[in-house]
Amino acid sequence: MRKKKLVDFCYLKKKYGIR
Repeated sequence: MRKKKLVDFCYLKKKYGIR
């Protein structure tokens, strides 16, 4: 589940385009 959190974070970054 930890990986899911990381993926979620990466996804959010990509979605928002945050560096």
